[in-house]
Amino acid sequence: MPLLHDTDARHSLPGFPYLYKEILMIVEYRMLVSETLGQNRTALMAALKEHNVQTVIITYAGAGDSGDVDGVETIPQEAIKALETSKVTLRQPKGQMIDGEYAYIREDIEQPIIDALRTFTFNWVEIRHSGWEINDGSSGEVIFDVKADTCTLNHTEYYTESSCHEHVI
Repeated sequence: MPLLHDTDARHSLPGFPYLYKEILMIVEYRMLVSETLGQNRTALMAALKEHNVQTVIITYAGAGDSGDVDGVETIPQEAIKALETSKVTLRQPKGQMIDGEYAYIREDIEQPIIDALRTFTFNWVEIRHSGWEINDGSSGEVIFDVKADTCTLNHTEYYTESSCHEHVI
C-alpha cells in the first residue's frame, strides 16, 4: 500500500509527483538505516570485545547546518590505535539506479573500526533526532559499554527561547 493514496488532491498540487518520490526515498533510506542499526551495533560490540575495549565514548556537536564527531575516547586509552587500523563490516544503505529509478539497497562496507563508530553515531543520531545539526543545533555522545553490552545515546538539543512583554498605560 502506498504511503499516500492516489487521489485527485495529490495530482492537483504543482510538483507533487516529484515531491512524492523524494518523500518516499527519504522514508526508504530512514527505514534501511533503522533496520541496520541493531546489526551494526552487534558487529561493533564484537570488534570492540576482540580488542579488549571496555568503553568507547563518541562525542558530536553541530549547529548552523553542519555537525561532526568531536572525538572518540576509549578505555583503555591505548586501544584507540587498534581501532584505527583494524576493520569491521557495517551494513549501510547505498543509492543506485535500478531500472531507471534511483533506489536504495543494503551494502556491506568494510572500514576501520574508528570510522565505523563515527558512521554508527551519525546514523543513530539522525534516525532519533533528525536535523540535529540545524539552527541552534545539538550535541551529545554515544557510549559503548562493552562489559554491560549496552550502547547509549545521550543527546542535548539547543534552541533559542524568547519572551515578549507588552505594557500599555
